[in-house]
Amino acid sequence: MTELKLNDTFFALNTNTRETAFFVFNDSEDGLEYSVDCCFQANEFQQERVTPKLQLGIIVTSVQRIEDTAGMTFTVKNMDEAYNRDDLFYIFEQEPLVNYQLSILEFKEDRVHITCSGTAMNDGYADPITTATFEIDCWLPVITDIKDWEKYGL
Repeated sequence: MTELKLNDTFFALNTNTRETAFFVFNDSEDGLEYSVDCCFQANEFQQERVTPKLQLGIIVTSVQRIEDTAGMTFTVKNMDEAYNRDDLFYIFEQEPLVNYQLSILEFKEDRVHITCSGTAMNDGYADPITTATFEIDCWLPVITDIKDWEKYGL
C-alpha cells in the first residue's frame, strides 16, 4: 500500500517528484535527524480537485544509523506543538496538523516503510475550524545526499 486516506478519499503517493522523501541528516554528533515529505496525486475531495502534501519538520534521534530508526514512533499531540515544529498538511492550503503519530516500520533497498495517522486542519478560516482524519501507509526513498536522487531517476 502506498497511499493516503483522507476521510474516505484515497490518494496515490506521487513518486515522480523530489517532494516525496525520507530526508536524513547526519550533522549532529548526538544522533541523526530526519524529516518526512509526502506528496500525493490529485483526486476529488469535498467537490474540489486537491493535491495533498504532508511535511514534517526535523525529528531528532539518538541513533547513529538510519536502520536503527526502524520501530521508532514520533507523536505530536496538539496543533501548537505541530505549529512550533513546522509540521504542515496541505489540502486546500498549508495548515499545521492538529495531531499525528508517525511510525517507521522498516528499511529495504534504500526505501523506508512508514505509517502516519492523525488529524489535519481542513479549513483554518472556518469558525470553528474543520478537520479531516488521515492515514498514510507508504514506502519513501531515503535521501541522505543530493546524489541519492539519481537512484530514483529524479
